[in-house]
Amino acid sequence: MKRRGLLIAAPALLALPGLRAAGLDAAPAPGPALPIAVPPIEGFVLPNGLRVVVAVRRGVPLVTAQVLVLAGQEADGPGRAGLGAALATLLTKGARRDGKDVDAATLARQAEALGGGLEPAAGWRSTALGMTVTSPQLPAALALLAD
Repeated sequence: MKRRGLLIAAPALLALPGLRAAGLDAAPAPGPALPIAVPPIEGFVLPNGLRVVVAVRRGVPLVTAQVLVLAGQEADGPGRAGLGAALATLLTKGARRDGKDVDAATLARQAEALGGGLEPAAGWRSTALGMTVTSPQLPAALALLAD
């Protein structure tokens, strides 16, 4: 049975060089550059001291909310490489809400119910936890991130 399959595949393999000669493996020429519309960035500070940065893009019903802590991997210190990355990963592993523990699976289910997912990130100078949801889900997403 295997030999029959090999015999049938052999003519197809022999035809490949002919396909290459027809120009099928060449990449198409790039198109013209598209204009980039960068929305204006606005910011303000809440009464509790939290800084909010907003970039509104009309016509897109999505919102990305991100909690950003200005302490990243550069603060790991000698002998503690990876601590910032580990911390970012731990942000999705549980929370405390109204004095009760909430496990990682529950957090993930709640994020998915909003149409998004919790997205941890660790950079050199910051650690973040974010989530992208549709605009009507923003209040619930902010509450989840606050946990």
